[in-house]
Amino acid sequence: YLSKNPEGEWESSGSLFVDYRSDPHFQDFNTIIHGHHMANHVMFGDLDLFTGRTYFNEHQYANLYFDGANHGLEIFAVMTIDAYHPVASTVAAQGEAREELLRRIWTEAVNTRDVSVTADDHIVVMTTCNLGETNGRYTLVAKLLDHEVANPFPEEEESVRLGDRIDIFNLLSRFKSLSIWQWLLILVLLIIITFILYKLELKRYRKKKNAKENA
Repeated sequence: YLSKNPEGEWESSGSLFVDYRSDPHFQDFNTIIHGHHMANHVMFGDLDLFTGRTYFNEHQYANLYFDGANHGLEIFAVMTIDAYHPVASTVAAQGEAREELLRRIWTEAVNTRDVSVTADDHIVVMTTCNLGETNGRYTLVAKLLDHEVANPFPEEEESVRLGDRIDIFNLLSRFKSLSIWQWLLILVLLIIITFILYKLELKRYRKKKNAKENA
């Protein structure tokens, strides 16, 4: 899915996808999710922001949807590592490998949060490219919870976070609040604009026709 959408069709931006070696129901100790580092807050394009302490402190939770329900994620570490680092490459760790992964996360992370995580828990590792380094990876690590967490930024639920693009939902809500006179004014303006465009196109067509006749 590096270059396919969820339907398996070609897409240059690919998809977020769970490592093929992982249990799809997130029953492994550690599950890796891969995704491209895209612009405009798309895919895993914001993972690098967690390397900043303020952003890391302000963004503690997320929700992961699988098996028909949301499951909370409590983010506790962010790392800048390479693709071959055990945290970014080891899947379904067992026994002492679990303790070793946790040790390396706590000792090598750029930022950490005081969260109780043991070898009996389930963790989710989200990893994306760090274009500043050869095979570099921004890697965010979270503890999988057995319950959904509330969105700490409810105001964002009403907007579409697509960088600097227009907030479509907010725009539609404003249209709904317009009075009948405002709607009539908009309609008149649209008619005038359409008429002007029609006249310009007609003038262009006649000019082109006359040029052909005089040729």
